[in-house]
Amino acid sequence: MRFGLFATIFSIILLANALLISAQADNSTISGNSTIVLKTIEVDAKLSKEKFSPGDKIRITGTAKIGDNEDINGLVKIKIDDYYSTAIKDGHFSLEVTLSDLIKSGDHILSIEVKDSEGNTGSVKNHFYVLPMPKRVEVYLNNNSFSPGGTIEASAIVRDQNSEPIDTATIMTVYDSRGAEVAKVVVHDEKFVLDLPSDALPGDWWIYAYSDSLKARRFFEVYEEQEIETYVNGSNLFIKNTGNVPYRKPITITFWDKGDSDVKSVNLNIAVGAEAKIELSGFGKYKLDVASGDAQNHFEGVSLTGGVVGAQLYGDVSQLVTGVVVFVSAVVAFALALRIRKKGLKAE
Repeated sequence: MRFGLFATIFSIILLANALLISAQADNSTISGNSTIVLKTIEVDAKLSKEKFSPGDKIRITGTAKIGDNEDINGLVKIKIDDYYSTAIKDGHFSLEVTLSDLIKSGDHILSIEVKDSEGNTGSVKNHFYVLPMPKRVEVYLNNNSFSPGGTIEASAIVRDQNSEPIDTATIMTVYDSRGAEVAKVVVHDEKFVLDLPSDALPGDWWIYAYSDSLKARRFFEVYEEQEIETYVNGSNLFIKNTGNVPYRKPITITFWDKGDSDVKSVNLNIAVGAEAKIELSGFGKYKLDVASGDAQNHFEGVSLTGGVVGAQLYGDVSQLVTGVVVFVSAVVAFALALRIRKKGLKAE
C-alpha cells in the first residue's frame, strides 16, 4: 500500500513538471487548474517627422493590436533619453515629448514597449535624427607667445549644443599688434600654419575666427628681439638689424695684429630692417672680433689703411631721421606757440 501511495505522488509530480514546461514553451501562465496563454501585441508607431532640432517637440502616434482585435487597453512606455509613458485606449496611443536643448546630434533610437490589461506585451523600435546646432567657436594655438620668425599653428573648432565638434567652414584672420591684417584663411578641421617674419611687430597679436554668426578671438604675444647680422666688405663693417625693434646696443671691435690688440666701441641705434656702416682704419691686415649683446663674429685677414686703428660710424638712418623729426617738431611747436601768443596779444 505504501508503494502505491508513493507511485501516485510521483506521477503527480511528473505531470506538474510537464504542464510547467509546456506553459513556459507556449508563453503561458498557469493559474489554479486553468492555463492563460499570453499573446504578442503587434505595435506600429510613427513620428511627426524624421529630423529634429534640439528643443523641438516630437509627436509619437501608434496602434497596438493582437491579430484583428484593436480594442486593446493598457500602457505604453517610450524611451528616448528618459522613459515616458501614456495610456493605450481602444488600440491607439499618442504622446508628445520635448527634446532636450542639449540632446546629442545624430541618430537616436526610440524604444516603445506595450502591455495591455491582460498581461500581453509587444515592442517596436524607431529612429530619428537630431540636427547639430552650432553654439560656439573655439580657437586653439600651439603656444601663447612666440618669437619673431616662430611658427604659429592654429585651429578653430565649432561645437554644437552638446559640445561636440561640427565639421563646418571657419574663417580665420590674423592681426598684428597695430591691428593690420597679416593673413586670412578658410579652414575646416585642419590646422592653419603661419611663419612669423623675423621683423614681426612685438606686442599683442590676435586671431579672429568667424563661422556663420559665431565669433571668437584669441590673443597671443610676439616677443621683442634685438638681433643683428655683421659682415665685412673691404674696409667697412656692416651691421644689419634683423630683429623686430630698434637696435640700441654698443658694438665692440677688437683689432688683432701679431698678438697685440686694440679695442674700439661704437654706440648703435639702428631702425628695424636698416643697416649701419662703420668705417675701419689701420695699417696692414688684422683679425677682427666683433661683439654686441649676444652676437659675436670673427673675421680673418681684413686689410686696412689709414695708419691709425679706428672705427667711425658712417651712416645711421634711424639717428638721422630721429634728429630731423625732433628738429621739425621743435620748429612746429615754436611756431604754434608764437601764433598763440600773438592771438593772445590781439585779444587784449
